[in-house]
Amino acid sequence: MIRAVLDTNVVVSSFLGLGSIPDQIIEAWRSQKFELCLSDLLYEEIRDVLRRPQIRKRIKAAVEDVALFLEQLPANSYICDQPLLIEPVVKEDPDDDVVLATAIAASADLIVSGDRHLLALTTHGRIPIVSPREFLLILREREREE
Repeated sequence: MIRAVLDTNVVVSSFLGLGSIPDQIIEAWRSQKFELCLSDLLYEEIRDVLRRPQIRKRIKAAVEDVALFLEQLPANSYICDQPLLIEPVVKEDPDDDVVLATAIAASADLIVSGDRHLLALTTHGRIPIVSPREFLLILREREREE
């Protein structure tokens, strides 16, 4: 099973457009098509962003659905130990380094992000960084092979 770290922008985007590619990725996670890897820091960032008033206004789901998701997320994901300390990589947006550190600590197979800074890296160590669209195609290809 693929082990993937989803950047916060992918998770948050899943609540902004039902049926969108990020939403389909979260549905694939719920259907156990891949293992989601998290760290405490990454989870806190996701939780905090989903609770921001400006984001809350744009979310297409009920407050209770978001709360339930935030309960299910750590319960149904691989939680790695605190991310390894890494040398700063994304100088333009140091918060992106949490995603990279989580992927290393979790021995993830992929990082999924819509962030241009991360996508520009293409890989971090041996870990490919792919767009949500690319990840969905990878999941569909795996499903066809099975």
